[in-house]
Amino acid sequence: MLATQLLAQDSPNSGNTTSNQATASSEAKKKDVWDKISAVSGLVSGVLVALIGGIATFVYRERQRAAEDARSQRDNAVAQVQTVQSFLPHLQSADNREKEAALLAIAALGNPDLAMRLADLYRDEAGIGALSKMAASADTVTAKAARKTLDNVFDRLRPTVVEIRLEDQKVASGFLVSPHGHILTADYVVHDFNSGSVNIRFTDGEVRPAQILKTDSNRGLAVLQVVGTDLLHLTIAENAHKLTLMTEVIALGFDPRIGWLTASGRVLGKTFAAPGLSVPPGSIQAQLQVSPGFGGAPVVDTDGRLVGMVHSFMHDSDTVFLIPADACVAVLQDVIPSEN
Repeated sequence: MLATQLLAQDSPNSGNTTSNQATASSEAKKKDVWDKISAVSGLVSGVLVALIGGIATFVYRERQRAAEDARSQRDNAVAQVQTVQSFLPHLQSADNREKEAALLAIAALGNPDLAMRLADLYRDEAGIGALSKMAASADTVTAKAARKTLDNVFDRLRPTVVEIRLEDQKVASGFLVSPHGHILTADYVVHDFNSGSVNIRFTDGEVRPAQILKTDSNRGLAVLQVVGTDLLHLTIAENAHKLTLMTEVIALGFDPRIGWLTASGRVLGKTFAAPGLSVPPGSIQAQLQVSPGFGGAPVVDTDGRLVGMVHSFMHDSDTVFLIPADACVAVLQDVIPSEN
């Protein structure tokens, strides 16, 4: 009985002790958490400071780089203006050779882009000549850019040039010479072709069947026709028969591996012999870096007027044999006399 009373009297104190112990444990845990936070706060602060510093440094460097780029662009612009000013008398010369030399000098001084822009602006014999030289440059970047500029200069003539296809295979080039679908190409392209179909593929991808109207092996030409009216065609230069030595010319054709291409070069004179090749009488020899598929391609002057046609060329060489425009006129008169 007495023991029971004693236990009853002690029980409240026992409860208080347990509560105090729980409170102390909770406070100890809180203190431990804060101690851990305090321990890592220095590390976190260091990381944040480093991150902010890195971002600030990056932004500063980017601004510095942008400022340097802007300053470099201004310096380049000033240098280009000074370069043009120094060569301006030569660029305004009536002598195409002098003007071409000035453009090439600008390119050699480290400004090929400026020289190409000026050549594209002039688009005359001097400009085409300079682009031709740069297209043959050992610097592949400059050569590629020059060829692209040449392509752009004569892009307006692209619809006049076609692919000649036999049995739907790419064979050679040809070109429209009348609004009624008359096409000229090399005679050997379609000579003795008595079976299958001859198709013409335009630069927009359209393919049309063509009729062979005439082949003239003596002149090295063939005349085809596709159905059509008001077709864009090449204009024959009035003084094409007066092609002189070193006259600048451009061939427009198709490389079966690449597509539309231009090739620029110069006339070397009349052909007297072509070892290993059957070249029509009266052919003209030129220096042109043409591609496979350029047989039958038109050759134009710097104004884009027809002066001849690629008949054949020596492989692994830039020697090309051209049919002069007066022969083109003659064969067309045999077929469509009312139009010529």
